[in-house]
Amino acid sequence: MRLNRPLRLRDVCFCLQSSDEFSRRIIRQLMSKKILRPVKYTTVRHHEYVLEENVRSFFW
Repeated sequence: MRLNRPLRLRDVCFCLQSSDEFSRRIIRQLMSKKILRPVKYTTVRHHEYVLEENVRSFFW
């Protein structure tokens, strides 16, 4: 949220101090819980993620 841009895999790896595989798994879990969503739904591979609108209300 403080980055003022969408999250990327590298951001998650840096914050969690973990590998790419572990970070991908965490991103998938957050997507399944409807916390994160990809910026573009049309692509097969997702490179950037944003918070869902309903989750943002918890932070503000």
